[in-house]
Amino acid sequence: RLPWPTVVGFNPEGWQKAVTEWYRPFTYTTVWGSRPLASRNIPEWLYKADVWLRPMNVTPEVMESVRQAMKLFGIGVGVHWYYWHNHPFDTNYPDYFPAQPDFAKMVKETCKLGGYVTPYINGRLWDPATESYKTQRGKEASCRKADGTLYTEVYSSKVLNTVTCPASSIWQNVQKQLVERIQGELGTSGVYIDQIAAAASEPCWASNHGHALGGGDWWHYAYRNLLTDMRENHLKKDNILTSEENAECYIDLF
Repeated sequence: RLPWPTVVGFNPEGWQKAVTEWYRPFTYTTVWGSRPLASRNIPEWLYKADVWLRPMNVTPEVMESVRQAMKLFGIGVGVHWYYWHNHPFDTNYPDYFPAQPDFAKMVKETCKLGGYVTPYINGRLWDPATESYKTQRGKEASCRKADGTLYTEVYSSKVLNTVTCPASSIWQNVQKQLVERIQGELGTSGVYIDQIAAAASEPCWASNHGHALGGGDWWHYAYRNLLTDMRENHLKKDNILTSEENAECYIDLF
């Protein structure tokens, strides 16, 4: 039994009509849909990137595949790079540095070829076996059940990770520093932060995170505040080539 009234609707013309006539107007009333895309702090290249590559690892063979793909698709390609760090997937998060040797060179070459590199990081998981979990008080940032135990998750690596509370100032600072370091040291055009828009929220009972205990709407607002601050204060725009600069590099190389 739900503690509020509910209504179920059926549109005989199909789901597309239901989306355009019912759901779309609703989205304009939400926090995430009330502002048009043009008013948001989103780089122009992201609007125009109609092809995305997903390189896996940092090897000469992978880089050659990137070169061939860039020759085929041209400038303005998004490049979502995985396995750029020195640990297996879903392990040692968020200790991604040092990056694999030559990754910064590959990022630079890809940008000169007309691509925009956004490497993978995870915005939800903290590996309790990492050094940072001890030195940066990861346990204090972890999401807690009502009995005080930690939420944990295991993925393909079979390594146990703790779910980190997005409202924790400790975790927010870790993410901001990581985004700055990736852009500053590797020269990327941005960063992809996994799981924050897809993985389920958890009712966190930690009293040191500054949110209501248990449930509430604070989970997605915490991520929203984190990303807003990142976009406003932690993006290094000087690392991003303009369309004209990319075009010149592309012409020079090919």
